[in-house]
Amino acid sequence: MSKTHHIIYVPGLGDRHPGHIQINLLINGASRAWSRTTFAVGWSNSEPFDSKLNRLIGLIDELSTKNSLVSLLGTSAGAGLVLNAYLARPKNISRVVYVCGELTGFAKINPRYFKENPAFKDSMAMATPTWAN
Repeated sequence: MSKTHHIIYVPGLGDRHPGHIQINLLINGASRAWSRTTFAVGWSNSEPFDSKLNRLIGLIDELSTKNSLVSLLGTSAGAGLVLNAYLARPKNISRVVYVCGELTGFAKINPRYFKENPAFKDSMAMATPTWAN
């Protein structure tokens, strides 16, 4: 039995805005050869980062047990989340792609973003090398 390729798209902080919907439509229209899921992060809600990461890891594990190759695509703040998921499950993930990833350290991020999106700061702390902070 051949493996299906499943792509999990993880959006950035704008996951509740119309631009995110346009990106999602582009990804969903990219190829009929892949299965696709958009991971609902909810950056601005009160769910802690660890819980968001565990939900993503649970999805990765579920797909892996269904004979799927799993790849992650993270945009902007989603880059940190996909990198953290990869570090937790490297054997279950085929590829990781991030576009415009916010992995440059805290100094370049307006603190307002952390206040409005509490889990983003924890994601950055876990994904960003200590030399970048």
